Amino acid sequence: MTKLLIFSIITTLIIIILLYLINRFIKEKSKKDLILKLSALLTVILHYSSLWVSYFTTGKAVIDNTMLLPIYPCNICMWMLLIVSFMKNKESKVYIVLTEFLALGGTICGAIGLYANEIFLANPTFSDYFVLKGLLSHSTMLFGTLMLLTSGYIKIRTFSMTISSTIGLATFAIIGAIVNTLFKVFNLGEVNAMFMLDFPLDIPGANFMTLGILGIIVAFILSTLYEVIFLPEHERWYVKIKKNKEV
Repeated sequence: MTKLLIFSIITTLIIIILLYLINRFIKEKSKKDLILKLSALLTVILHYSSLWVSYFTTGKAVIDNTMLLPIYPCNICMWMLLIVSFMKNKESKVYIVLTEFLALGGTICGAIGLYANEIFLANPTFSDYFVLKGLLSHSTMLFGTLMLLTSGYIKIRTFSMTISSTIGLATFAIIGAIVNTLFKVFNLGEVNAMFMLDFPLDIPGANFMTLGILGIIVAFILSTLYEVIFLPEHERWYVKIKKNKEV
């Protein structure tokens, strides 16, 4: 656990420094878009890179189920990040929802996948590439989602962020249900997609549903705090509601 914590902290610091340098010295939107695209592509390449490493070292490539289907939330976020990085219509509802969800939900997923990586905790070594590539892919994905959050890709507004978070979490549930059903129909055993069948934390009342509700509440609270700290009073959601009632 100590090795993972040290690695994760160092990686997070590197990401923060890189994002600072990008926002400080790169003003052109096109260049930022290119960096985002590269981080999204690198995340996918790293995710599948163990296939080539395995093939060229053993003569066989073993395909993990996460390479075929989105088993975990980070698998979905990875593809969402790739999609938004190449989307041309940045005013569309789909783009807004995906970027807002990734900026918060994707960042949380990436951080959990980095700081509490199950594969590394089960085999705590950096010499096993299958273990290492999981840490690296979560790191590049975290960089991408944080870039969405800090580099002008979204406007943090409470209602919009909360709705996007709800849609994103609902997408997790729908995809998880489909994947779990596919495994059951084809007699492949339980896969526990999106942790819908068995929650990894042994906490009373903690499950996929309660965590999802908590995620929506957290999105609402964090977005509200942002508005209170950074937005003029007349732009805050509760002030707007109050004014509308007075009209």
